[in-house]
Amino acid sequence: MPLYIYFTVPFIKIFGLNEFAVRFSSAFFGSLTVLLVYYLAKELFIKNSNPPAGGPKLQNSKQLKKLQNSKILKNPHYSLLITHYLPPTAAVLLAISPWHLFYSRLAFEANLCLFLVLAGFVFFFLSFRKVWFLIFSALFWSLSFYTYSSAFIFLPPLVLTSLFLYKKEIFKKKRIMPVILAILTFVIGFGHSFYSVWKVSLAKKAITVFSDPTLVDKFHHLRTEYYARNPILARIWFNRFFYFGRISFVNYLKTFSPKFLFISGGGHPWHSIPNFGNFYLIETVFLILGIFVWKKLKGKSKWFLLSWLVLAPLASAITVDAPHSTRSLTLIIPMLILISLGIIQMFNFFKKKRQRIFIYCLLITVYSLLFTHFLYSYFCVYPRKLPGSLMYGLKEALVFVQNKNKDKKVVILNPPDSPYIYTLFHLKINPNQFLDSVKRYGAGVDNFEHVRSFDGFEFLYRVPEEKSGFYILHAENRLDESKVVRKIRDYKKDKTLFVVCEF
Repeated sequence: MPLYIYFTVPFIKIFGLNEFAVRFSSAFFGSLTVLLVYYLAKELFIKNSNPPAGGPKLQNSKQLKKLQNSKILKNPHYSLLITHYLPPTAAVLLAISPWHLFYSRLAFEANLCLFLVLAGFVFFFLSFRKVWFLIFSALFWSLSFYTYSSAFIFLPPLVLTSLFLYKKEIFKKKRIMPVILAILTFVIGFGHSFYSVWKVSLAKKAITVFSDPTLVDKFHHLRTEYYARNPILARIWFNRFFYFGRISFVNYLKTFSPKFLFISGGGHPWHSIPNFGNFYLIETVFLILGIFVWKKLKGKSKWFLLSWLVLAPLASAITVDAPHSTRSLTLIIPMLILISLGIIQMFNFFKKKRQRIFIYCLLITVYSLLFTHFLYSYFCVYPRKLPGSLMYGLKEALVFVQNKNKDKKVVILNPPDSPYIYTLFHLKINPNQFLDSVKRYGAGVDNFEHVRSFDGFEFLYRVPEEKSGFYILHAENRLDESKVVRKIRDYKKDKTLFVVCEF
């Protein structure tokens, strides 16, 4: 998808073509997302910009009337507690969230998409007071479609739901022209993005449950078997809609499983630290408390949060490797708001100032320990358990070969996940040089046409009979020990990662 690539251009111009420059966009927009969560939580509920000293106490009848009109909760004291402390609580939780930190430190398109979606909704709520902000909202939403394919599934129904919920605030006589312009902006943006990146999204259809060869083959076998027993039941229960619908529904429920959310995260090795959940385990308690608070909420914010929570896992649910941390990243926003409501509810249990100070200090201590544990796991443990598919060590092997002899052919054996991108990146090869000489394999099971060769580099899945040039391969795959000219080692793990052979 194009947008993240475009956003890296100025940073590559400033910092050069290196890992820092490519990741900087994700870190930059991830940091801004923390601010956006603050403003979203602030806009979801009636604001009171002057909190009284010593805690949330009602000062006068005018303040009481304002809170009663906000329809947040029946208890005005508790409503004031939420309006003051929900925004900073949600922002702090996102800033130290394992899920968001992990995705902000790598160049994930989904992280930029989350920022754009969130920015769109912040401007959507701001437009209730200044209607022209609605056009900015539509613009941010339109840009998200150029960023990550999941936006096509998650965002349109959430936007339509939001327009329905807040129709009285949006559709007013004096607001018609800005609303029409915003709708046109969104429709044109959606239509153009759908048309222009359709091939990118279409290439991913093989990872959906509807196109996966294994599932499709299983469906045909089961349907034939059931049809022989009972043709009517086979037509009703074993048609495509019900069969794949059941699989998608099970995948959908997996996204809300404790294992995925709080214990081990997703199963993909690129998307989380091993044995570390997307949320801290203690947040299960706050989530349960937050759900009870949500049930007591009044007004449209309650249903907006529910809509976001229900729609966020849709893109992940229809894929074969669900639950998927990247495709369901937008789920982090309603979840953290619910968790924040739970934390505020815990404070509401304690009426005395000393009790609240004690709970506040205890909470800071617990989260500090959890955050320290995450940082230790990320910076100390995770590097020792990096998956081989991340190709750690390949950069050193490529640079060695380039410095030793630029004229010889270079062969990378048994390449996982298209390592030609690392070759182009680390050796800073001109894109035109690549495009003029590239040869590809045919479309595979995943519907991607992986690169076979370009300009002196080959990516082979078996050893040719006649060998010449440099061969880069994983340490466990041996060719001829006498031909090894370089071993790439990870000294932390005391392990050889790659070997370079010269023939």
